[in-house]
Amino acid sequence: MAYSSKTRTPSWLLPSSLSSLLLLGSSLAAPVGTLPGWLQAWADINPVTHAMDGARALLTGTPADDSITQTLIWSAVIFTVFCPLAVRAYARKR
Repeated sequence: MAYSSKTRTPSWLLPSSLSSLLLLGSSLAAPVGTLPGWLQAWADINPVTHAMDGARALLTGTPADDSITQTLIWSAVIFTVFCPLAVRAYARKR
């Protein structure tokens, strides 16, 4: 993840903060059912949760439910939103 900033904020701070929020609020470390209620609500809409559940199901041979489909949908949405932004930022710097 990269971003453009005119301030003196360290460049690692924003991507590190965002990835921490995504990883810690997912099913990576614990099943969603064991998380507090407010964190379960975040984990249910977190794209990392769906990716982790899908990968876990594929690796263990268990049913994946709709985790893989949701991961593909999230990937398409993220790609559709951020690719034009990246192309525009790249063209502006040239």
